Amino acid sequence: MGSGLYLCGVCEKPELRVSSSGSSERHPAYRCRARDNTRQTGHVTRAAKPLDDYIERLVVARLQRTDAAEVFTDPAESDLDATALHAEAAALQQRLTELSAAFADGAITVAQLRTGTDKLRTRLAEIDNTLAAAAPPSPNSSPSPSYPPDAAEDPTAATSTPNGIDIHWKEQN
Repeated sequence: MGSGLYLCGVCEKPELRVSSSGSSERHPAYRCRARDNTRQTGHVTRAAKPLDDYIERLVVARLQRTDAAEVFTDPAESDLDATALHAEAAALQQRLTELSAAFADGAITVAQLRTGTDKLRTRLAEIDNTLAAAAPPSPNSSPSPSYPPDAAEDPTAATSTPNGIDIHWKEQN
């Protein structure tokens, strides 16, 4: 399931591939291919089945969240014209530059500069908020407190299990 997707904890490359080891029994494990190429020790080797089971539980838990459909919604299906909003924002930035030049030339007063600047910055903030609200959530965004769903699936607990899983849940702040 994770070949080419899981990252090695040492070289941070997606070089983990499933291979088998053991003389009498086959034990599928993810091994870092970079280790094989460089003969460096310390790269990641993890038992495949428990790691895949763990990742599957995380994925299922993520897909059960109420915002899961939004993650997979095509932003192109929106009525929002992001290109037009970006163009408007660029034009507003240009007008801010022109306002400051007009003030520097003495063509407008401080009050006119402040009024114009406030109006333009208000509209820029509205555009930024609209674009941010329309953007799909980042896959790296922080999970909600209910994710993973229960303490039994806490990755820090998995780190200390005898099955070789060494995954650390990183919350983005």
